[in-house]
Amino acid sequence: MQGYKIIFFILICCLVLTLLVGNDSNLLPFLVIFPIIITILKGIYDKKEVFSPYIFFPIFYLLWMGGGYLINFYEHSLYDPAPYSQVAFLILLAYLFWIIGLHFPIFKISSPSIHVEKLSSPFLSSRGYSRTIQFSIFIIIIGFICSILFYFLSIKILLSGPIEATRYSMTFGRGYLVWLGNSINIAVPIYIGTKWYFGKRLNILDYFLIFLPLILMSISLNRAPILWYIIIFIIAYHYLKKNIPLKRGAIFAIILFLIAIVLVSIRSPGVSFTDRIVNEIKVHILNFSLYLKNLDIIGYLGIKPFITNISMLLPGHQPDFGLLLKEKLGLTFLGGGISVTLVGEGMMNARLIGVIIEAFLIGYILKLAYSKYQKCFSLRNLFIYVILACRAASAINYGLAKEFIGTLYGLALVMIIIPKYVYCEKPK
Repeated sequence: MQGYKIIFFILICCLVLTLLVGNDSNLLPFLVIFPIIITILKGIYDKKEVFSPYIFFPIFYLLWMGGGYLINFYEHSLYDPAPYSQVAFLILLAYLFWIIGLHFPIFKISSPSIHVEKLSSPFLSSRGYSRTIQFSIFIIIIGFICSILFYFLSIKILLSGPIEATRYSMTFGRGYLVWLGNSINIAVPIYIGTKWYFGKRLNILDYFLIFLPLILMSISLNRAPILWYIIIFIIAYHYLKKNIPLKRGAIFAIILFLIAIVLVSIRSPGVSFTDRIVNEIKVHILNFSLYLKNLDIIGYLGIKPFITNISMLLPGHQPDFGLLLKEKLGLTFLGGGISVTLVGEGMMNARLIGVIIEAFLIGYILKLAYSKYQKCFSLRNLFIYVILACRAASAINYGLAKEFIGTLYGLALVMIIIPKYVYCEKPK
């Protein structure tokens, strides 16, 4: 904790300086990036796991918030009036309160959990394995049927125009089918993870199940589900099979990023690969500056983004909050809604208080999930942490409201599929 006191001090100093140096100071990008890099280096020095919240979340934050700010600053591309100092301040403010949440004391409001040794008998482990595998297969079947129904009903829409213009409208009126179909994206990793957890060998059918969701998701070339599905598998492999060192994790990250660029290039060709990379990194901070410019028009939203996204589960045409915001701001680009970003959503919901609360909650929830998993190595605790870690990283670009449904739905599936009593030591 002593090292993090120094990081707190550096963060606060950089935070204050962003308001003092002015919009045109070349010091601003350094003030944004330096504290994040220091945090990552601290995690590496402490030999934290690459997928721990001490490294995993800061790396995503460095790429999208730090890298995005750097590119927009030197391209001078933020929406006028250019709030470079204000954007830097808000990026660091959110990051500061995320770290505060990550190190906030855990309040114990329940009785102590049962020790692992009391629940690791061969009988319980065998019973837990069979039940988890059976429930996984049941959910996979439901997800597969719903995915087939969804895409069968969407064929006409897919064939009606370019992919980028039609892929989002496919979900209108069928949000419930989308989420039921997405069950397979959680159930398959749990199914494979259960086999890894109990030291079982994979067969041909298992490998087919791994690739089945990728085949289905590739129909609409929607990048986020594909990439996060792969990341979930990588994290599960790291904890259940073989430790992935930081260097190899960095290679995986670069490969996944390039895959994301390739997918968006297929959906909407006509832009060079280099420009795609630059645009992909800078777009979220660019959008954030647009919200800052239009806060008077947008107003105080409170919990409206959450309610709007929850309504997507209902039959009928209920666009998500990003699409409503896009229409409200008069934007006309093809595809789905505009990315909201964690910091931008906080400002639209409740200004500075919103930024502070949302960032703090993410840090604190990650601490709770990771601490519980560290204290008790169980299949259920692992997948709870994996889902929360992935959704927290995704929320950097898309806000809590967009990730809210997916997080609750994913956690519910984990609770349903994996019984609480499946506790045992990690296979050697």
